[in-house]
Amino acid sequence: MGKRKKQYSIEEQIFSIYPDFPVLINDSVIWNEEVKPLHFHYYLEIGYCFEGKGYFSSNRQTVEIGAYDITVTAPNILHTTRSNADIYTRFCNIYVDLSDLVKLFPEGESKTKLKRAQESLQDFFCLDGRSHQDILWLIQEIIRLGREEKQRYRMQILSLLYAMLLKIYDVISDGKRENIPGGSINLPIMPAIQYIFDHYMEPIKIRQLAELCHFSESYFRKVFLEMKGVGPMTYLNWIRVRAACQLLTDSEDSVRMIGEKCGFPSITTFERNFKQRTGMLPSQWRENQQSIQKRHRKSYEIKKVFNQKE
Repeated sequence: MGKRKKQYSIEEQIFSIYPDFPVLINDSVIWNEEVKPLHFHYYLEIGYCFEGKGYFSSNRQTVEIGAYDITVTAPNILHTTRSNADIYTRFCNIYVDLSDLVKLFPEGESKTKLKRAQESLQDFFCLDGRSHQDILWLIQEIIRLGREEKQRYRMQILSLLYAMLLKIYDVISDGKRENIPGGSINLPIMPAIQYIFDHYMEPIKIRQLAELCHFSESYFRKVFLEMKGVGPMTYLNWIRVRAACQLLTDSEDSVRMIGEKCGFPSITTFERNFKQRTGMLPSQWRENQQSIQKRHRKSYEIKKVFNQKE
């Protein structure tokens, strides 16, 4: 009997992140849970453990986590979190769309620094918050502001998030990465990943990606699978679907045209890959997002009226 194929779950709720505020704060409590399937999403995930003990796992390794630990997970990394038996673990996840966050900053030194930090976040690792008090304070403040949602809280969160990302970048680039649990940067395949991000809308062959990394095609497939948990073509289609999600939300282009713009050779291929990644067809996803945005705008208008009366 052959090996059983791994099953991956999808966190659909993170699609509610909006470009003007590309941050979602999500509180969770895990109580004596069974091991969850590995899952992935398009966003940077910064997790903070308030109390309890558990495990944070990627497709390659598992790291024990406890109170004050901070986990940093790059986009499209397969991972899961579980609690120790008979212990509940309370934590909070901050999801960040790094691409949209970078767009909020004008050209200049701040944007350059943020891009550099974005490029360094390619895997997952864990930090002890007690040893990094500055990062710990920043993440606690972001969570507090997100819960209270007082006036101008979004601008405050974005400012603190910018400072935190730069501090995290300093930690992982100061030559001590080997001392960070979970740290395992994808340097061997970075040229291929960067090419995928820059050219996903064009036809791409695995041979091209392998040559960029100076690997044979078979060895490149093996290394990519080990580091990302999926093959290079699957990863490429994740990026294409991500771009399609943005266009479905922001443009009025037809589904067929969006599929072509994102590199899919036919509407059938586009719909098949999109449904595999999101659980629904592109037209259904667009309708769902329009409904979410309508509720979001209505809620925003109500809050604005009440704020004006204060």
